[in-house]
Amino acid sequence: MTEKTAKRFVLMVTTGLVAISCFCPRTQATLSSSNGPLKDTFRGLFFRIANEHLTVPSVKQLLNSSVEACAELCVKETEFECRSFELDNVHKTCHLHRKNHEDDGVRLEPGTGTDHYRTNYVKQFSRIVNHVITLRHNRKLPSITVEECARSCIYEMAFQCRGFDYDHENTICWLTELDAQSAGGLRQFNGVDCYEKIPVGIRSQFINYGSGRLRNLPGGNVYNQVRLGLSLEECAQLCNDETTFHCLSIDYQFSEHGCYMSEYIAANVYGLETGLVRGVMHFEKIETYLQFFYPTPYAVLLGNNHKKYSGVTPNYCARMCLQEDGFICRSFDYQIRDGTCLISAKTGSDIGGLYNQGMAQIHHFEMKPFLECGGELKETKGTIASPNWPRNYAPHQHCEWRVTVPEHKVVHFTFIHFDLGLQTSETCADHNDRLVFSEILQPGNQTQIYCTQPNTKKWISKTNVVNVTFTSDVVGDAPGFRLFYSAEWPCNAELRQDQGLFASPNFPENYMSSSRCSWHIRAPPRHQILFRIHYFHLEPHPRDICSNRFDYVAVYDGSSNSNKRLGIYCGARAPFSLMSTGSNLLVEFSSDPQGERKGFNATYHFISNYEIPDENPSTRKPSEKLPEVTQTTTKKPDESKIVIQFVPKDEKEIVNPPKSDAVSKTDSQIQEAGGGDMTWIIGVALVALLIAVVILIVVIIYRRRKLPKEPKDERRQTRNQDRYLYSGENVTLYRGDSESPYDAPADETAAMQPYGERNENIYESIPELDKKNSFNNPIYGKEKANMANGEPSKGSK
Repeated sequence: MTEKTAKRFVLMVTTGLVAISCFCPRTQATLSSSNGPLKDTFRGLFFRIANEHLTVPSVKQLLNSSVEACAELCVKETEFECRSFELDNVHKTCHLHRKNHEDDGVRLEPGTGTDHYRTNYVKQFSRIVNHVITLRHNRKLPSITVEECARSCIYEMAFQCRGFDYDHENTICWLTELDAQSAGGLRQFNGVDCYEKIPVGIRSQFINYGSGRLRNLPGGNVYNQVRLGLSLEECAQLCNDETTFHCLSIDYQFSEHGCYMSEYIAANVYGLETGLVRGVMHFEKIETYLQFFYPTPYAVLLGNNHKKYSGVTPNYCARMCLQEDGFICRSFDYQIRDGTCLISAKTGSDIGGLYNQGMAQIHHFEMKPFLECGGELKETKGTIASPNWPRNYAPHQHCEWRVTVPEHKVVHFTFIHFDLGLQTSETCADHNDRLVFSEILQPGNQTQIYCTQPNTKKWISKTNVVNVTFTSDVVGDAPGFRLFYSAEWPCNAELRQDQGLFASPNFPENYMSSSRCSWHIRAPPRHQILFRIHYFHLEPHPRDICSNRFDYVAVYDGSSNSNKRLGIYCGARAPFSLMSTGSNLLVEFSSDPQGERKGFNATYHFISNYEIPDENPSTRKPSEKLPEVTQTTTKKPDESKIVIQFVPKDEKEIVNPPKSDAVSKTDSQIQEAGGGDMTWIIGVALVALLIAVVILIVVIIYRRRKLPKEPKDERRQTRNQDRYLYSGENVTLYRGDSESPYDAPADETAAMQPYGERNENIYESIPELDKKNSFNNPIYGKEKANMANGEPSKGSK
């Protein structure tokens, strides 16, 4: 490989053209991984063969190296084509090779403390059996392996290689610049497999099942929505964003750019139609657990299955493989027609390859290696595994994860597998491979450390932040570990913070049957505990009489159930509160084998004895009713003050705290001192009001005398006629001169117009008026206008 070619490949790696991120399950960021970029990017391009080394000498060496550093050096090598490397774990020395174990005259031999890493570029491509991308390729490369074909596509300089077709029987490789979108869809072709670069973006969230479409259901349509004129990426994005239904698959028709979205997958409709279908491809959304696997449609791991499940979906099958604790599950085969799941401890590389099933709809899924070594995990549930899981981890590993869940919750860790090889009785000793949990406890900031034992199945934290540290020694390896974690409400906990929140197990989902939890709330001396239930829904009891025979919550005024019981509760209840008499309160929850409900959630906080009344509301009847902290104003003839009290909802009784004589005397003195001032203020206000009334009367009398007197005849003749306060000129400020305010006949409109705008004949019926008065009266606006122009009106003589 030339230096120019090598540099171009390095650029492709660093800019993401090579989809290295596909090695790090995107879902591991959802379920288990750190939110940032993965550290082991270059390590993911290689496959580890433990305790083996090549029989030929290396070309270049690097001292004091790690697996990741050595992998990066091999990828970025420009002086020669680095096809493999070895790491001496004892001396931390990296050896780069231009050959691998598949070359003539080269083989692997045992070597304790040294691991061989060969390139694994083929995992950069998604494989579909018995399909081709195109029949017109850019380059043909005979007599090479599929790994060499993948490497040739990545290193290609003459054109941008997007995939290749490979004939396994004749070992022929065809490189192409086309992908499924630009080629108009994949074609079925027996005996040849297509390898398309794993896409980035939205298409990376879908599995490509090649040519085919969903089968029609009898009497129904399998498609929820059809859109035309969309690209494949737009179709995938539309399905991913769909909210009116749960879109799980798309069939894409290339000739008309048709997007057919459905809530069904192939397993729901007994498989795909593949026989006479051309130009249509089927894609299914990668669900939660499938994101941990590489899919290989139309291939099977023949005769190496260890457990079988029937009538399940592919996502459920993936979950069963991940959670299998009887053996390390590394792959599974899924039969579409019957929904059959076959999980296995082997992969295709363990048995020499997968078996070609033709177009029989059996698909193979291989677990992706867990490549992360540490990170920040802030999801409420996820998974952590040793590096390279499900294969053995390498020596010299030191990984740190920090798990943070919401406040007031704790972290439940469940181990699926745990095997760190031979260990001494001191599991925390430096010479052992070890997995350590640590957290900081309050109060006092004490650090609690737990070293995982070989038989550990579960571990529960006491806080919401936990550090998980894995360390391996210099030599040797082991299968490692896989665990799942989840954020849960604390159970059987001692609560010492001045306020907090807790709930029944699994809240707000239904609690599990046969559950028992207790919470001991411990306050400092001379404090009491206000306990409040915000939501409560348990199994109802016969005749609404709560007992410990069914699901119940009991509250005790002390640190054990031998203390006085404040109440026992069941069924569905409105929010309520209780107050302890001392600094301890015990809450117990129990469920029977059936009748689960949502449960309850509650808060508490500590109250100093100086902040509460002497009388304790928890001793009143009924004790199980809700006391609320309210503000009540108590008024008497000689005093007025605000008192904080506890008021029960049902009885509405007010418990007044004892009132001291000193306080009452002080209030009386204040009111007596202020009485004279108040009388003086009221007197001044009354005098001011009287003066204002007199001034108003004088103004009204003065205005009435200044108004012109209307002749008696006019008052007599026009008293029943409308009087308009504004002339026509004023009205036209708000509408056009020719615009009528109503859609009425002409005669009605004229009758409703102001005098100044009516027909001039109307003035003939009005007696002659004093010109001075008529000029000053706004009712006669038109006469005013005419006289101003020197023209007498028709009504004047």
